[in-house]
Amino acid sequence: MKSRELVRIGVKIFALYLLITSLMYFQSVIYVLFSFFENTQEKTYMIINSLAPFAVFFIASIILFSLNKLISKLIVRNDIDLNINATLGDLQSTIFAIIGLYLMITSFSDFLNYFLRYHYENPEFPISAIIKPILLTASGLISQFILGTFLFVQSKGIVTFWKKINNKS
Repeated sequence: MKSRELVRIGVKIFALYLLITSLMYFQSVIYVLFSFFENTQEKTYMIINSLAPFAVFFIASIILFSLNKLISKLIVRNDIDLNINATLGDLQSTIFAIIGLYLMITSFSDFLNYFLRYHYENPEFPISAIIKPILLTASGLISQFILGTFLFVQSKGIVTFWKKINNKS
């Protein structure tokens, strides 16, 4: 088995996890659709608030399923036979990249959900007026997204750095 094949399996498993997670959010969409609300604005807010995480996780799972070959090429640049040349560093690099992808998708979903909730709780404010408070309060989600992007893009560099630290001690 080649290293890219292993990564493709991991990406597909992750995509399946995201699909299952989206289905868990979908049940809240169904619940909101059949619930009674006093006014239509509240119902609209609840539908969008429950639909946003479902849509992000569902779309991300479809993208990962359909682009798993490309993603495996981005994660593993040198496709090697795992029976002979796979190193612990290659495995660590793959794991870091998949964790980074997970952090990026979940933080984006949470941030989108937070943005929509804040916008519908304060509809009288234009979006430009609510961006600053949202960015300040959602700084943890933004940091999580940046960390996920860093782990995905620099997975090999992290493994190299980790080896240097371990060799010095």
